[in-house]
Amino acid sequence: MLLLLILQIIKKLRSKNFDFNLIRFLKQLLHKVKYTFPFLLISMIAFNEGVIKEERIVFDILNKDKSVGHIIIEKSSTKNNIIYNVNSEVNTQLILKFKAEGKERSVYRNDTLIYSSVYRKLNNRIKVNHTLTFNKGSYALIKGQNKSSLNFNAITCNLVVLFFEEPVGIDKVYCDKLKKHLDIIKKSKGKYKVKFPNGTYNVFNYKNGKILYVEAVGTFYKVKLKKKHINSD
Repeated sequence: MLLLLILQIIKKLRSKNFDFNLIRFLKQLLHKVKYTFPFLLISMIAFNEGVIKEERIVFDILNKDKSVGHIIIEKSSTKNNIIYNVNSEVNTQLILKFKAEGKERSVYRNDTLIYSSVYRKLNNRIKVNHTLTFNKGSYALIKGQNKSSLNFNAITCNLVVLFFEEPVGIDKVYCDKLKKHLDIIKKSKGKYKVKFPNGTYNVFNYKNGKILYVEAVGTFYKVKLKKKHINSD
């Protein structure tokens, strides 16, 4: 992987007629390695331990019973690790017409979130793009070329987990997009509300511990995420 990375940088430098000197090359290499390493680490985790179980959930996003998009969530479990991948797309018109796309990835090791990434695009404009990593007991947030520390204890539950597990006995959930913890409020048996700082909220509905549907409510909208099917291996 590193060899391919080096060859890619060399090709890029030559194609743009840059002065090929060692210092510039090393700076390019270090930058690439710094922001690519988490992805290499995740790949090695899955390869070394082997996938034990895979699950896939597909949700229809319904606005007044009309499908306006979908969310696909995949969960891969190994002996000590769980990896979640989320892909979503929405095409609709509320006040204005918009298209929203999202990609998220979360990696847990021994029940602790060690890596997450969030990418959101609205009408071809990138709105959110950052990465969270856990190392030596602390979290670092990477956004572009900037890196900052977050004063969190080990995260054991972020929002994607709620799509697979009922939060029994859990009163806080981490929101990767907002980079903060939110309250989980139990409304009734199998029904939990997560409220966001801007006043919007999600209501997660479960039966026998499994998600059935999610209601997402905002100032100008109310949509329902209805589970289509689950494939488990």
